[in-house]
Amino acid sequence: MLIKGVLKIGIAVKDLEHAGKVYTEQLGLDYKKGNNYPPLQMRYDLCWLGDSFMLQFIEPTGTGSIARFLDKNGEGLQHITFQVDGLDEAMSELKAKGVEFFPDEPVCLSPPEFGPVRFVFIPPRLFNGVLVQLMERIPA
Repeated sequence: MLIKGVLKIGIAVKDLEHAGKVYTEQLGLDYKKGNNYPPLQMRYDLCWLGDSFMLQFIEPTGTGSIARFLDKNGEGLQHITFQVDGLDEAMSELKAKGVEFFPDEPVCLSPPEFGPVRFVFIPPRLFNGVLVQLMERIPA
């Protein structure tokens, strides 16, 4: 499996505006407004660090998984995303090792902030409580 690197780190927050203010004023990061994503009852903003890594700040808009994460854990690291070449191959290799995914098949999205992607998640119980996302960027 070819992991190209860490693409993003997802940070669950209660207030996107507050997170944006803190990360721009304290660290001088370039904070960009993101999108609403109704299927997961969340909205997000991004801080790009260079050309290939971002922090994703995620705020719940309902009672979905981000809200449940905040209720259980409070604000903080919610997931880490590894960029892979060949998501299908990576999934096959990991399935052979007994790794489970959710959803069972990759999700395809095309967020304007970083283009077309395919991704799956690996439950946090396997990686010391950290939710892992595998993501393949699709050339536009």
